[in-house]
Amino acid sequence: MNRARLIAGGVCIWSLLTAASGFASNYAGLLVPRIFVGVGESVLAPCSLSLIPELFPASLLAFASGCYLSAPHVGSGVAHILAGLTGDTLGWHASFWMMGGAGLLLGISVPFVVRDPRQQAAGLSLREAARKVCRSVRSSVEFVGGSPATCYCIAGKFALGFTIGCHAMVQPWLTNERGFSREEADLAHGTLMLVIGVLSTPLVGFVADQFAQRSGKPKITLVAVQVAAFKLPVALCFFCLADPRSGSFWVLYACFVALQSVSAPVVATLQQLSPPTLRGAIIGLALMALYLPGMGMGNLVAGLAVDHLTAAGYPYPYTVALASVYGIGCPLQAVSSASAAPPEPTRTHPAPTPHSSLNATPPLPQVFYSLAACRFKQDLRLASGASAD
Repeated sequence: MNRARLIAGGVCIWSLLTAASGFASNYAGLLVPRIFVGVGESVLAPCSLSLIPELFPASLLAFASGCYLSAPHVGSGVAHILAGLTGDTLGWHASFWMMGGAGLLLGISVPFVVRDPRQQAAGLSLREAARKVCRSVRSSVEFVGGSPATCYCIAGKFALGFTIGCHAMVQPWLTNERGFSREEADLAHGTLMLVIGVLSTPLVGFVADQFAQRSGKPKITLVAVQVAAFKLPVALCFFCLADPRSGSFWVLYACFVALQSVSAPVVATLQQLSPPTLRGAIIGLALMALYLPGMGMGNLVAGLAVDHLTAAGYPYPYTVALASVYGIGCPLQAVSSASAAPPEPTRTHPAPTPHSSLNATPPLPQVFYSLAACRFKQDLRLASGASAD
């Protein structure tokens, strides 16, 4: 199936449901559309990240994936800044309507600027398509089960999601324990995400590519070093020791945001490990591990810890909860990344053919416009929704 059309359909579906969320008058009216928004959102990342290896050589996969993965920082940063500046005037209903309309425009534009380089099969009946999907899922599970490196990559995505899940508590931590107003917390976090996050994600990907070429070690090895040597110590110092009245607080805050940018080497390793025909499904499994058990458990553990410590009268429940989640998740991520040590493939993108050469695709900046813009819109909607909640 044409991946560009799948992306367009997914973007349009979640955009319509995002706009529908703006008409909610109660909790159920907000919950139901947001559940089905995930149906559309689930299409984007597997399709986009399976396209990138067919447009770039193996030596640039981490950098290319990092450029794509920097879009969430733009969306999240802009959303927090807008929430801090206009939340009291526009209200959350208008935010959903604006994001829905913007998403529809982006979704409609995708087929015009993105071309799937893979040769398309003849039209399949619904039954044949269902059988093909079942075979793909079965083959993907069998491949992952027989590839320890892939299993460790997916485990690392779960551990990353576990730490990211507690980030919902960062704004309450700033307002309840560090003396920020809600508007100040939104502006601070949004500005750092927009500036530091956007720059650090492709930079980490570029460094991982260079590291792999010069050392001969897999790109994901850099993640283990980054998490063990920097991410955990910086996070603990930021949450437990930094004084918001000092300049060191903002230095640690910027480093904390920058060190979240570890996904590009992991995704690039998965792209190289996966057979082209199974790449989207395997990346989908990794993202499922990131979001469902990973972020879900991280958010739940942090929330339960805050409630328990608050009920017990502890003065700094958010600090303890955030530090504890990082203390659990970062070692798991470092060990998983260090264990995922596949041999560096010599060739992972398909040989040029009339259907899969770069000449058959539009200019790469146009491809990144569409893929990254859709990802930007997704995370802008998510952050706007979180601010509304």
